[in-house]
Amino acid sequence: MTSVDETLTDGVVSLAPYAESDIEPHVAGEDDELMYWQGQPYPSDAEGMVEVIERWRREREAGTRLVWAIHAEDTTVGGAELQPKGETAMLSWWLYAGHRGRGYATRTARLLTEHAFRDLGVRRVEAQVDPRNVASIRVATRTGLRKEGLRRLEPGMAERPDAPGMVIYARLVSDPPTSEPEGFRALLNSFLPRKRAISQLLVRDHAGRVLICHLTYKRDWDLP
Repeated sequence: MTSVDETLTDGVVSLAPYAESDIEPHVAGEDDELMYWQGQPYPSDAEGMVEVIERWRREREAGTRLVWAIHAEDTTVGGAELQPKGETAMLSWWLYAGHRGRGYATRTARLLTEHAFRDLGVRRVEAQVDPRNVASIRVATRTGLRKEGLRRLEPGMAERPDAPGMVIYARLVSDPPTSEPEGFRALLNSFLPRKRAISQLLVRDHAGRVLICHLTYKRDWDLP
């Protein structure tokens, strides 16, 4: 079981249980975008966050909900949580205004996925993402969670009344890592059309040298 004071880090982001020092950046970082995706009708205030953090502490001690503050560049940039339910852990994350687009959410999701498998003993990590939330879809995919399908919602079941449903992304403890060809192909197959064509070029310079690309999405060299 995760201890109350446990901290996780990959050297760029650090995750620690929410503390009072995280309240001010949390309140300042809530913008309309964050509130919309969270289904939050009104902004948080400092007094209310004290009660929220105390509730999160009790849930962490009970092992029902593990909430972390995300720290990077000497400040609090967002939050994330795992909700263990038997052999499955539900994963979610959020970033505050001014800290998005820097890779913090992907790093956090990877840390928590490995933590869930290694330390919590779960065999499946699952994230449910609004299909219109392109940024979170990218995070789930870059974390190695495979798209499994759409969870349909009846009116009143969603936090946002206009939500068309939630896309299920998941990774099993037995899935090969995406750094391996088998794992990377399986990830692509989960969200790309099954019938697809890839075109590559052989590019030479005047000296007859061939252009080879060092790929950013896997550890291979390939033709452009």
